[in-house]
Amino acid sequence: MVLLPFLILIPGYFFYHWLVGLNSIPQLLGGYVNESSAVVILWIAAVALFDVSVKSIRPSRIHHLEILYWAFLLYFIASVVYHAFRGDAPDVNKSHTASILQSIAIFAVYRVTALELKFNYRVIFWLCLAMSAFVYSAVSDDVLAAFLVNADDAKAATYQGLARAFFLSVCAATPFSKTLPVRLLLYVNALVVLFFLGSRSDMLALFLFILIFEWVNSKNWTRQFLIYAGAVGLILILIPWLMREMPDNRILGLLEFKADTSVQVRTAQIKFALDQIQSAPFTGAYGSYMRLGGSGHYAHNALSAWVDLGLPGLLLLVTVVGALVHSAVTLAPKVKEQGRNLTADYGMALGFLGICLFFLIFSKPFVDISVPATVGLFVRLHQKISPFALHQNSDTNAP
Repeated sequence: MVLLPFLILIPGYFFYHWLVGLNSIPQLLGGYVNESSAVVILWIAAVALFDVSVKSIRPSRIHHLEILYWAFLLYFIASVVYHAFRGDAPDVNKSHTASILQSIAIFAVYRVTALELKFNYRVIFWLCLAMSAFVYSAVSDDVLAAFLVNADDAKAATYQGLARAFFLSVCAATPFSKTLPVRLLLYVNALVVLFFLGSRSDMLALFLFILIFEWVNSKNWTRQFLIYAGAVGLILILIPWLMREMPDNRILGLLEFKADTSVQVRTAQIKFALDQIQSAPFTGAYGSYMRLGGSGHYAHNALSAWVDLGLPGLLLLVTVVGALVHSAVTLAPKVKEQGRNLTADYGMALGFLGICLFFLIFSKPFVDISVPATVGLFVRLHQKISPFALHQNSDTNAP
């Protein structure tokens, strides 16, 4: 499958919104993410149908992970339709409909895109550098903070959306560079960019991704430990200087955890979610968090699924995550049997699983795109490691 759907959906989001913010292009595509998701879904579906019908290619076998994820997604869709019919929480229905569209697009992109191909790696690599250049330019001109404040335009990107597009692009590029120095430069650059953008969850998730991927990819544990220890030491040395130079930075605000406004708000949201679950443990309380101020005031963890989808929805989500963990365990010896051919693919999939678990426990609601992305990566890995695909796994990684 060609790279273009991935580029449209992920780096395209960053460049579109950044150029709109600079007034370089008009805001013709609105908020972009829903529009691009619809285009990507139609594109991938059309290509798949063409391959099956015109080229007489047998359709790929459906993996049980896909079945489980689509069972969850269909239950989610049914819940939204049911509450829309009842007239419950229209703003939540609108938000969830967009989330469903985005989840399908993300799943499809990560399931079919051959990120390991040299050409694809190089394109994403250079796009990551271009995104970084935009951010550094804004920092040097002292306009980054003003650029990221778009409170009056609901269709404009937030710092979180821009950071997520950049973060996902970095996680798609770094695994397929076989040289550690290049990966280290990408990691350091990405952490600096995310620091400037102020996305705490994505920065912590990138730390986790680096630890997991390099653990899977490492041949020298001592060297890895020394690199991690050195990085932590450097960060500790820089913190006092950074706090003096950037007293309002959101990431540095985590050092005063209990006093942080965002932490206090999220704690209140979790308490509210627990109260709603206690009052209706089986059915949940769809969209009840609107009383806190809007559709974004949900619990930022998996409890959000219990509130909106009830106990059955939560159990389906837990089943999907459990199946992903099971896949990670069962695939490990099979990947080892293939030598180094699939190590990068497995390390990336395992890194995304770590991100998915981190977000669902600490940081994001159940609609977060890390879930479909992780499912897509593991389904693709299962297909690549099957006896029918082993002959395709030679010499595809970037140097």
